[in-house]
Amino acid sequence: MGGAPPSAAVVFCYSFDRLGLPMLRTCSIVIAVIAMVASQAAQAADTTLSLACKGTATVDATPKPISMGIILDLKAGKIDGFGKSLPAEILTVDETTLVFSATDGSRSIDGNVDRITGDFKATFVMRSGGVVSWSTTYALKCRPTQRMF
Repeated sequence: MGGAPPSAAVVFCYSFDRLGLPMLRTCSIVIAVIAMVASQAAQAADTTLSLACKGTATVDATPKPISMGIILDLKAGKIDGFGKSLPAEILTVDETTLVFSATDGSRSIDGNVDRITGDFKATFVMRSGGVVSWSTTYALKCRPTQRMF
């Protein structure tokens, strides 16, 4: 998909004249329905973005390959993919960067997404008694995708 829906469309429908012969005519109702559906699809596409990401997750200075899905919900201001229990809040969005963060008691995540290159960087930290018990640093390359089903 991508891009705006066409601003005008012409759809032809067949109807029959008084003798029962097919007659070609423009169907304005069909055009209106197509415009409404295209507009709704474009709005949904603009507010929610599914990303397929590959790269490394580094724990204790040991990078390991990882592949994961990330969902950006721009309308709700949330990013999900690090567990449903810790959805991050989108703090800022500009032409090139999206910045996010979340804190839930002992857990936190902070990161950013480069909207041009697809580079995704984040650090997930787990604390115990105020001291970092472990952390994972993600360095991913993401691309837009569509859900499989």
